[in-house]
Amino acid sequence: MKRVRKHAMYLKKNGYTVVIVGDRNHPEVKSVLSYLDNDGIVLQEPAKLDEKKVGVVSQTTLDKDTFVSIVKELIGGVEELRIYNTICESTEVRQKEAVELSGKVDMMLVVGGENSSNTTKLYKVVHRVQPNTHHIETEDDVKPAWFEGIETVGITGGASTPDLIIDIVERRVKNI
Repeated sequence: MKRVRKHAMYLKKNGYTVVIVGDRNHPEVKSVLSYLDNDGIVLQEPAKLDEKKVGVVSQTTLDKDTFVSIVKELIGGVEELRIYNTICESTEVRQKEAVELSGKVDMMLVVGGENSSNTTKLYKVVHRVQPNTHHIETEDDVKPAWFEGIETVGITGGASTPDLIIDIVERRVKNI
């Protein structure tokens, strides 16, 4: 998050309209906006802007496809565009691995908080590949009925989901 704030402050100081790509309700985005004295634009989906100089940063847990689609839309409407890819590499790697796994299994479980932006995005990208995907918080959310006719199950977790929780979910799945 420190890197996102640093880039956002640099952009503002140098006369750019700062765009933060992400969820306006996410604590990280709120923090960056506060450093900008709320003088920034938050985009969650592609939009055209009528600004001359635009600088872009992103929420660190954002998926790359969303970031790229918003940047592509911005290119068409501004004279100068400066982009800092501030997506966390481990988040991107986790999403890629989860998508790859979801194409090889009959069902996916995405473990993490219901209010976790990272886990929700992970669920969405996995669900696009494997429609039989469930977002759960704990092993208590696992429903035995989901497993009828299912041979293989993939399990992944959001960035802040402790490995212990994932291990417990895995044990529950194996017992079913």
